Amino acid sequence: MTFALQVAQDALAAAPRKTTTLTAVWDSVLVRGIGVTSVFRFGTGQYAVFFDRDVSQGTYIATLGTAGTLAFMPPGEITVGPASIPNAVVVLTFGSAGIPFQDRGFHLAVHLPQ
Repeated sequence: MTFALQVAQDALAAAPRKTTTLTAVWDSVLVRGIGVTSVFRFGTGQYAVFFDRDVSQGTYIATLGTAGTLAFMPPGEITVGPASIPNAVVVLTFGSAGIPFQDRGFHLAVHLPQ
């Protein structure tokens, strides 16, 4: 067995096998979600998403999106990261070409190890 293969197998064995996924769909209002308690818009394109538990050790994934029948979103950008409190994350949305802070709908998933 090669060293690289052994390292990969060891890492896989140490990784958590089960996760809990929390979600939020925002489209000018909180449309739906799992484990989400609220979304606070603190500025144009700037959101704090609050959950019913500590998400500070989670993996955050966000994408621009709508909750309605529009099949696509106009081009834009999104970023997500930890908030200063453990049960929230911060989502920032931008227009295309990095136009600062534009309000956009988004879908957010937070994967938590069990």
